[in-house]
Amino acid sequence: MPQIELTLNQVDNDNCRVYFTSPGERLYCFQLENRGAFTMFECTDEGEPLCQVDMSRFDTPLVEGEASRIRIAHEFNDWLGDLVLDHGHTIGIGPIGKV
Repeated sequence: MPQIELTLNQVDNDNCRVYFTSPGERLYCFQLENRGAFTMFECTDEGEPLCQVDMSRFDTPLVEGEASRIRIAHEFNDWLGDLVLDHGHTIGIGPIGKV
């Protein structure tokens, strides 16, 4: 089954969330649950987490550019990069670029 490619939508530092959209325009977020640990959720149109989803079905990119300077985006990138280092691959995690 091919993975769903996500595109960065926005970074919400106040609510500790990084939002992505799928090609079908579904909204997802990674929410900081504990220090250095994020959980992925499908979200309502208003951006509220609806239900937890398995991130291995998704190709999740790092936050790049100006948005990567936001504290929660930087923490997200560190967490995502550590997943790649821990597992030795990017399956279900996405391409790794410059942080």
